[in-house]
Amino acid sequence: MPTRLYNLQLQNPLLRPNLAEVDAVDDAWDQFADFAAYDQFTRDWLTAAS
Repeated sequence: MPTRLYNLQLQNPLLRPNLAEVDAVDDAWDQFADFAAYDQFTRDWLTAAS
């Protein structure tokens, strides 16, 4: 079962309450320079999908 939440870019390990490590987004195609870039990407694909 996938454990990623979209745009979950982490700088340090993140543990769940059961101590399992969260698998962060780390693929090159899924990186954004900042929240503004992510927001623009999201607006663009939502507009295209509507």
